[in-house]
Amino acid sequence: MSSNKIMDKICIAGILIAVLLTLAFIQGRKLGITVSSDEDAEYYEGTEYFTSNDLNASEDTGSGVSIALNGTGGRVKGNGAYFLDGDLVISGGGRYVLSGELTDGSIIVDAYSSSKVWLVLNGVDIRCEDDAAIKVSQADKVFITLVEGTENILSSGEEFSEEAQSDGAGGTVFSHDDLTINGSGALKIEGNYKHGIDANDSLHITGGELEITSEADGIHVNDEFNFTGASLTIKAGDDAVHSDEAIQVLGGVIRMEECYEGFEAPAISMLDGDVTVYPSDDGFNANGGSAGGFGFGFGQDRKEETAEPEAEEDGETYISISGGNLTIVNSTARDADGLDSNGNIYISGGVIRVSMTGSGGNCAIDYASESGGKLVVTGGEIIACGSASMAEGFSEESTQCAALVNLEETVPEGEFLTVEDEDGNVILSYEVPCSFNSVDLSSPSFIQGNTYILKTGDVEEKIVFDGIAVSAGTSSGFGHGMGPEGMGGNGGFRGMQPGVSGNGMPEEGGFMGGMRPGNPGEEGFGGGMKPGVSGNGMPEGGGFGGGMRPENPGEEGFGGGMKPGVSGNGTGRRHSGFGGGMKPGVSGNGMPEGGGFGGGMRPDDPGNIDSADASPAGFPGTSLMELGPEVYKNLGIALAALIFGILFAFTFKRRG
Repeated sequence: MSSNKIMDKICIAGILIAVLLTLAFIQGRKLGITVSSDEDAEYYEGTEYFTSNDLNASEDTGSGVSIALNGTGGRVKGNGAYFLDGDLVISGGGRYVLSGELTDGSIIVDAYSSSKVWLVLNGVDIRCEDDAAIKVSQADKVFITLVEGTENILSSGEEFSEEAQSDGAGGTVFSHDDLTINGSGALKIEGNYKHGIDANDSLHITGGELEITSEADGIHVNDEFNFTGASLTIKAGDDAVHSDEAIQVLGGVIRMEECYEGFEAPAISMLDGDVTVYPSDDGFNANGGSAGGFGFGFGQDRKEETAEPEAEEDGETYISISGGNLTIVNSTARDADGLDSNGNIYISGGVIRVSMTGSGGNCAIDYASESGGKLVVTGGEIIACGSASMAEGFSEESTQCAALVNLEETVPEGEFLTVEDEDGNVILSYEVPCSFNSVDLSSPSFIQGNTYILKTGDVEEKIVFDGIAVSAGTSSGFGHGMGPEGMGGNGGFRGMQPGVSGNGMPEEGGFMGGMRPGNPGEEGFGGGMKPGVSGNGMPEGGGFGGGMRPENPGEEGFGGGMKPGVSGNGTGRRHSGFGGGMKPGVSGNGMPEGGGFGGGMRPDDPGNIDSADASPAGFPGTSLMELGPEVYKNLGIALAALIFGILFAFTFKRRG
């Protein structure tokens, strides 16, 4: 056979292969190849907090892989999911529509690190006795979408297995990677082991009606928590929402019916929405360092068996409220704050109502005035009622008139409070749920130079705005974060903010400025030190140093600026993590087990290396299912160029 004929056959075969490959890519969906379209841009309609996929939930149940759960297993129609030992494993990116009941198993997402996975819950009841009901072992991002008109239930047992704990699982919903909940259906989460939702990365909630009950935190997030457009009700044994980095609320409704603290994070921002908190301690707690961003004070520990370590961030610690409606009511506390920041508080909008009892050291608004912190008001409407013993006023940097009013007598609970101008026009009003003897007030209607009258019960107090930030009434409390009140009772030296009662020297042993011991007899010592519950000053807890927060009593945490991961990353106990700037991943990533050590290091999750054994449907690397539209476009162009080259060579050979 001549070389020309051989070349003819090679060219014809090349053309046929190129045509078939091009058709395969063009008709990829019909051939079972699904494209994960990456529309997850970081900005959407001017907001940096949510992506287009976060906000635009598709509840279509007619597309994607259909999975019907039937108690101990189920039926899968489509590729990318399979049942293994009672669990449903999702191994590829794409859309999965789930319905039915799983009595003791998990939905496990273990896909490629580039995968985006949509779990469309179309009426499910999933319970796992010894692990998370939904677990994200690996993915780029997972979206839990709630179908309109459906009720979905996720629950866990009271004890997790050693394997689950070693993986760091701490909630009924647990994710190593970014997680979003959206849609318009209902979701009930029962966190019988620890947290309701436990996310190692960021959590975004943009839709649905969520109800969470939990033994520890309702929501526990290592990175950011962003919320809008949804309804969320929480009953938690510890914090309602805890984040190691930041909390942002841009809309929606949040009701924290039971919790130790409502929001806890180094930075808390409320831009819009309707938030109601019934805490047993602080309503909002910005728990980072001082106003300067370093190591001022410990966060307050509680519930030793469920307490989590808190982050020390280099950024500013603050609470910022610029819109929405915020209500905080605490009728039981003796040493708690409505808004509590270890740094600054900025209020530029919104309607704020705070009611703390007038007994004990309950501050309606507390900030780090002793270390240069500020309470700056430039807008919004504020009525914040509490105790006068440790009350703090507004900073001179404020541009909207604001007043701290301390009363000579305690007003009983349920009394109506009004602030009127000299003509009798009501400027502010609030039926105050708890007793009080101090009020922080601000309104856009206040005018500098004018006089107003506060009326509540049998009390009338005149407020003269001879400046922007003023004080009225009795001289008790701290005013603009300063001024002594005497020793041995409620007050003491400037900057000293002890815990419960007799807060000078005796009983609690507090000493030096800026120190806030937790409970009586804890002998806290030092400046800027804020021990937690069980003696984290010197005795018992053994904690020592600035900016350090041991996880639980007796763990001997040590060092400043250390950001442990999940459990025991101080010095003591089984994981013994140690170092500055170290951010371990899941569990014990200090020295043993996880083996992480050093600064700025974040180990990956153990066991998440893709292999043929781990994923029957795939292979290591990126599959066709993970390719985005740009990749398909480029491959198509390359194939077209190949066809053109072969045709050109074939024609040139003929002519030659």
